[in-house]
Amino acid sequence: MDPGFRARDGGQFFDEHRLYQNWQWELVHGETGIRFSMRCRVEERFRYPTGTAEVGVRLRQMLRFAFPLTTDRLFSLITYDELFLDLTESGHSLSGVDPMGNDTFSPAWEAFGYDQNRLFVGVGAQFVPSVLRLELGYMNQWIRRPQNPGGDAMNHIAVLNTVINWR
Repeated sequence: MDPGFRARDGGQFFDEHRLYQNWQWELVHGETGIRFSMRCRVEERFRYPTGTAEVGVRLRQMLRFAFPLTTDRLFSLITYDELFLDLTESGHSLSGVDPMGNDTFSPAWEAFGYDQNRLFVGVGAQFVPSVLRLELGYMNQWIRRPQNPGGDAMNHIAVLNTVINWR
């Protein structure tokens, strides 16, 4: 079962709560308007499959480029890649004993190492300078699923992002 989603077989659903910290940096080339940004996020993920908290920690690293397509810089080609790395092993906690006297365990939902990758390519339109931007594009998402007999998942996603800055 993928974290945060109901199992296809109708299995148990577990809520997930997250705390996270961001560090973001952006560099803009004055003459060309090319933007490069980098975001590093550390997430603390909390799930309660057995009534007690199971905690997972994940690192997310994103690199993003925006290349202006017009001289007024209202339209841009945008691409980014975000890598997810699990820093802990989470789940598979002792949850009880079945009728035959065997120990039962919560599902393992976070395995140390590579978790997923998101690659986006699209076009951005700045509707209100420094306030409102829309981005339309394609995202390829690859998710490692070591516990799933079907193997890893690759999703092809149409994306519409709305970015609003309150300055």
